[in-house]
Amino acid sequence: VYFFQSSGRLLLPGNEIPMWFSFQSLGSSSITLKMPHAGWFSNNKVIGFAYSAVVGFRDHHVKEKRRFHLFCEFMKAKPEDCTEPLVGRCFLWHFNYVEADHLLLGYYFFGDHDFSAFRKHNCDHVAVKFYLEDVNNQHERLDCCPVKKCGIHLLYAPDSTEPTEDPRSTLD
Repeated sequence: VYFFQSSGRLLLPGNEIPMWFSFQSLGSSSITLKMPHAGWFSNNKVIGFAYSAVVGFRDHHVKEKRRFHLFCEFMKAKPEDCTEPLVGRCFLWHFNYVEADHLLLGYYFFGDHDFSAFRKHNCDHVAVKFYLEDVNNQHERLDCCPVKKCGIHLLYAPDSTEPTEDPRSTLD
């Protein structure tokens, strides 16, 4: 378990994406996010995302200790609209090899430097792809340990100009 101000992560045995993830892909390492409208990132309400990924180690056997990095790439889902289809890449995780499928859960808060291309290009369809790199082997992308399932849930900041309901008032 690791928690930091701008990101946090947790590794658990398992192979199911929690139901509360808004965007899910089963049997694939990528998801296309349909944003509510163009300019969704420019309104400063989207502050980050929670992610989940099921990594398949079961069929991959290693003789020496290996270390892996989990990355995700954000791309315009319609690259013909843009000369720069790759919008951003996030380093999400550093971990050692494990023996069975595991669920990686975490969050990532955007900084001012992150994903400025979203603001620039007003993306409304965003493709997210998760993948592993082998730290011991020149950061080579690994196809042998696939991301079998993945999920994204966008994190929003409350609008301070809108009234908020006191959660205690709804309790009986």
